[in-house]
Amino acid sequence: MIPVMDALPPAWCEVNRPNPDPNELTRGLLRYFEPDLLVETCAGQLDRVDPNAGDRYERHPNLGHGAFKLVEGARHSMRDVGVTMDHVYAYLHRKEFQFERRTPRTLLRFEGGDKVGRAFFEMAYGMFPDRTDFAGVEGTYERAFDARSVPPEVETWAVMERQEAMCPFDVTLHGTERFFQRSWDETIFIFDPLSGPDVIDFWNLRLFRRDVVPVNVHWLEDSRDLVVALIRRKYRPLNAHGVMTHTTIQLGRSLDPATIDVLRLSEAGLPDRSYTTKTWYDPIWQLDDLDLFSRPEPSRLSAERRDVEVPLDDRWAVRVPHIAPPYLRQTRSLNAGWVNTISHRFYGSNDDRADAMPSAAVGRSRAYPPQSEMMDQRPTREGWLTFHSYNQGGHSIRLPFMRNVVKAWLTAQGIEAAPSDAGRVAHSMLVTLGGLNQSRIIGHEAVLRQFDRMAHSRREIGDGEVEDVPFRTATVDQLQPMLRAIGARWGRPATLQPFVDIGALRLGLSAQCDHCGKWNWYDLDQVGAQVTCERCLSVFSFPQGQLPPRTAWRYRVVGPYAVPNLAGGSYTCLLTLNFLRQAFGMAPAMTFTTALDLTRDGERLETDLFAWHDRDIGGRRLAGPNLLVGECKGFAEDAFKQADVDRLRRLGEWLPGAYLIAACLKSVLSDEEKGRLADLCQWGWARPRTDGNPASPVIVITGADLFDPDGMERRLGRMPDPGATAKTGPWSLLEFAAATQKGYLDLSDEELIEMRYGRQLDVRG
Repeated sequence: MIPVMDALPPAWCEVNRPNPDPNELTRGLLRYFEPDLLVETCAGQLDRVDPNAGDRYERHPNLGHGAFKLVEGARHSMRDVGVTMDHVYAYLHRKEFQFERRTPRTLLRFEGGDKVGRAFFEMAYGMFPDRTDFAGVEGTYERAFDARSVPPEVETWAVMERQEAMCPFDVTLHGTERFFQRSWDETIFIFDPLSGPDVIDFWNLRLFRRDVVPVNVHWLEDSRDLVVALIRRKYRPLNAHGVMTHTTIQLGRSLDPATIDVLRLSEAGLPDRSYTTKTWYDPIWQLDDLDLFSRPEPSRLSAERRDVEVPLDDRWAVRVPHIAPPYLRQTRSLNAGWVNTISHRFYGSNDDRADAMPSAAVGRSRAYPPQSEMMDQRPTREGWLTFHSYNQGGHSIRLPFMRNVVKAWLTAQGIEAAPSDAGRVAHSMLVTLGGLNQSRIIGHEAVLRQFDRMAHSRREIGDGEVEDVPFRTATVDQLQPMLRAIGARWGRPATLQPFVDIGALRLGLSAQCDHCGKWNWYDLDQVGAQVTCERCLSVFSFPQGQLPPRTAWRYRVVGPYAVPNLAGGSYTCLLTLNFLRQAFGMAPAMTFTTALDLTRDGERLETDLFAWHDRDIGGRRLAGPNLLVGECKGFAEDAFKQADVDRLRRLGEWLPGAYLIAACLKSVLSDEEKGRLADLCQWGWARPRTDGNPASPVIVITGADLFDPDGMERRLGRMPDPGATAKTGPWSLLEFAAATQKGYLDLSDEELIEMRYGRQLDVRG
């Protein structure tokens, strides 16, 4: 249930904590649950939450996720989507309930009772509405299951909680499986069914807590014996180590905490620690990633699961079977009857298909997701949703390209994006490498320094001295120091073959022109009896009368590796992306692009990398993938100048919530750089978003990480290395950011605590 309100009800207002804005709470719940279908209980609710929602839903009217109204004059009715329960009841009767069971099952339907009982049973067990258009559904239920009519009273509640009978909600969920995260404890929720806030809290609680037992506060005295029995029954060993399951008694927020005294639990002789009392509600509308263990995750409902492996090749779409309910072959109309969720995972190398994507369940636009790339697929935290009306055959799913998805998402944010010159160079290098994983071939300081030296025909080496690099080449002897450094790193002799294979080096011969005296370099395909001079264009005979000296055989750096200034920053960009993908143990889902030129309202900005990083592709994430943008530098003594830091800050303002990456190839930052980046870190921690996350956390990455995965362990002292820690423990990017700031900016624990929590502590104090 998603409340839409002008002000928070008094029951939801806390005295000692800041209360959420009503609209932010609504949007937070929408982001948390990601509903497939929105039903307005009164006209205009969705427009209040999102004024542009109408345009988006009109774009795909057949998907069944529009705002369907229960008001007069609505264009759609609730029967336009989904599957009516008539089909379900008939199917279950034919398959199961028409046969006599060894152990009889009793099904109940509820009618009569007072206002309190009806309100309670409608929420807890399901009651058919007193409407003529639903009379046929109720009649089918009664005939299919021989349902017995009982009043919604406390005695009936006891029958249901002792699991002696089934209710309409049980039939609705029959044949489905619910997946909860972590907790195995039972929750007893005491609430007032006549209180709107309590009803919403109870309904939503069952979507992220398993085994929720509803207790009507108006029947609390009569419920005592059963509540005590439930607590005693639930207190049992969870495993062989003595860990016990226990019961949490949670009170609706409209109730006084002293209400629980009516149960007189202290007099019941219950075991110690068999239950706890909870008077607060989990702030599920705050989608932060501060604690990976305590935050509840919404449950997932599944009727059937199937694993399918499809070869990718170079196709833009693949054909997969879809899963359909067994009780019908076609829906009533062309609107969707059910949803398939495709939890995709790419195996092997994938550097062009979008893997991690922001959810489009809430806040969709005409630009994102790109219709040309994904058609009617909707990306969510759970997977790609596809909507179906027929159960024959299968369907095709589109495999969107990373760059197109990124561009579409930025367009939805009002930002136009195009590859920059440096981005094109980095992309060409990625293609020649054969994938991001292969960037380890160039992941050595000696390699990058040698390649950069060869990429310059003339380069300053200090004190006004200039070094000539003939036609961007080096002899085998000149490359030996690089090979020895690589061999020392890996503990085995190194060769030049890997660099030849990726197209970075090309072997050739040098010869001097007979006419102008210039030395020329020719690769093996160009060597012939007659060759042409690059300077004077004269044709002369290649010197064949004598064997070429050893120095005549030279390797030349070619392709994107021949671009000066460390390939325009491409080395740092690719090594940083690969580090972020590999540093957290099992490779996360990651969608990325190289450098982009961004434009918004006439202002231009550049990011050297753009990535969505999702560590948990196998499950449902609360906040979806993390956004990473950043600045990539080389070995310069003063790499991060004030203009670079200002550009990072501006990126944080354009993209709130994005992690700001400050990456360089050198291992030690100058004092001036540390000061500038520390100011940026303080700014990033101090800008809390409305959902509670810091707006722009800064991650500092140096050559100690890019060239040596264990380098940061030595710098952080007792603090584990971020790369290795993620392989042995559940680090979040937020804690990773704090660790890099401590390790590379020399920030103390006290300074980090002040940056991260000082402002919040002041507010609460």
